[in-house]
Amino acid sequence: MAYLIVDWTSSSNDTAGGPASGQPSAKPDDTRQFFLKSMDDLAALPALHFGGKESERTVTGRGDEVGTATIDGTKVPVITVDGTTYFKPTADMVKAVRPDLPPTALADRWMADTVGLTGTSYGWAAPPSLAALLRGAVNDAKTFPAKADPGTTVGSTPAYKATTPAGDLYIAKDAPYRLLRFDPSQGDDDPGASSTAPGTSAPARAGPARTGYAGPYAGPHSGPHAAPRAFTLSTTRAAAPARAEGDDSELDMNPVTGPDFDRDVDALIDSTKQLGSAVDPSLKLNGSADVQCGAGGCTAVAHVTPTLVSGAPEGTSVGPIDAQMTATFTIAGTPAGACETAGVLSLGQSSDLSCSQGAAGAVFTAEDAKAKAAAAAGAAPGSTYRWRVPYETYAYVLAMAKVDVTTQVDRLQQQKKNPTAAGKATFQAVPRKPGTEQGAREMYERSKELQQGLPFNSTTVAAVRVQNKKTGEIEKWIASSNTTMPKDMNGKLRPDEKYIEGKGHAEQTIVNNLYDKDGNKIYEIVEGGASWNVCIQHRTGACASALWNEGMTIGGQKFPWRRPGVKSDYRSFWFDE
Repeated sequence: MAYLIVDWTSSSNDTAGGPASGQPSAKPDDTRQFFLKSMDDLAALPALHFGGKESERTVTGRGDEVGTATIDGTKVPVITVDGTTYFKPTADMVKAVRPDLPPTALADRWMADTVGLTGTSYGWAAPPSLAALLRGAVNDAKTFPAKADPGTTVGSTPAYKATTPAGDLYIAKDAPYRLLRFDPSQGDDDPGASSTAPGTSAPARAGPARTGYAGPYAGPHSGPHAAPRAFTLSTTRAAAPARAEGDDSELDMNPVTGPDFDRDVDALIDSTKQLGSAVDPSLKLNGSADVQCGAGGCTAVAHVTPTLVSGAPEGTSVGPIDAQMTATFTIAGTPAGACETAGVLSLGQSSDLSCSQGAAGAVFTAEDAKAKAAAAAGAAPGSTYRWRVPYETYAYVLAMAKVDVTTQVDRLQQQKKNPTAAGKATFQAVPRKPGTEQGAREMYERSKELQQGLPFNSTTVAAVRVQNKKTGEIEKWIASSNTTMPKDMNGKLRPDEKYIEGKGHAEQTIVNNLYDKDGNKIYEIVEGGASWNVCIQHRTGACASALWNEGMTIGGQKFPWRRPGVKSDYRSFWFDE
């Protein structure tokens, strides 16, 4: 198998070039741009579905989820809304998690999963986020198969395979180079590789663990909630291969679009509307209750002190606690109704909550009459007799999950209307402005001006015009092979120029910053130039592939490089319709 060696782990840049044969530069015979293209298509999906024997989830572009999970052999409904996962426990699960509650206490209620009972959340794999993570992994990868490589297959589909710091990626060999499989159990665990993908941060609950690429993939390797070892992308759920019972070492993933997307989001919205009664099990409300019943009804008073339950996440921060009290009444063994009330409590402080049920008065009156008649029948004529009416209450107090249901439902409905907007406001992109060879030449000259005074052999400067896709505004970006702006460049930027920080080659820093943290493309390159030749397969970068993937023409004035194939013979690039 043929590979091109591309090392992205160093921030140093190229050395000076010299005379060469003048051979024209050509696109490298590797498949990096195909892998990057597959990431763009992945980012545009409205949702992904992950299916296995133990769980199945649909993850929207915003990271919300709907599906099922298996707990102790029983499948339960699961949703993740705005970063918090909820599930509907069975009566047996309630007994195991909260033995102080009656089994019916949480009937048909959602419970926040504060201790990971439902296993790994796949919110980190929302299509734009997953695409951004994998795009960073592709940029950090050392090797890519040649276009002529025989490759492998995923199912029956011919595929290219690339090993990245995040794991092995498989894409279809034919356009549009659809992502077929992601296997995080393998990969190039280079300790010098980036720990997070460009523009991303490690989510609170993440996916598969990777040595040397820990940021986005920090998760358990083993145990009941171990992260899956592989993901296979099928065109439909029906096409997913069969798995052994209980085997979730691999999860099948497939795109969710059209009616399937609408159906899954509708299910998520319907479930979210029920979160007004969702419970936070990380809090236990200890205490006792008093009860008083009479002809006017029954009143229960609960004396409660909130505490964190054993196993609550370390460092759990608790503010005001929204509590709901439920009390059921029994009078002389006869059910006499129930009552509910709500209140706000504080952790560790004792408080009282009370509620009343007026209809219990009729039960009390009836039972009182029965007891009086029974006592009179057993008493001697003319004697004094007494009777009593026993009554009791069972009261429990639940800490409620804090959910703004109206806001969340509105947000999900926006996702349904704009399925590829990752749950955020979308916009109609303005027509892309083409660049020119002359404009690119001007930016090259500007990059050379700014390079003056900087270390000659180790610093490259790029000057680029970019277009905001929403407004059409043209901006001038400056970047260098330094992570931050070189001190010798201070005071040299013009008012309309903006320095872009980033690790690696200057051109790659520009490309990385075209996208936001969710992988959405915000800017397009119009034209630009670099103070040194654009690299093809340099030991610390492959900027030509990154620029070609953005639709750039690399050309203009020729600067022959002494080692063909390492760098191109050009320093200018532009978008040519």
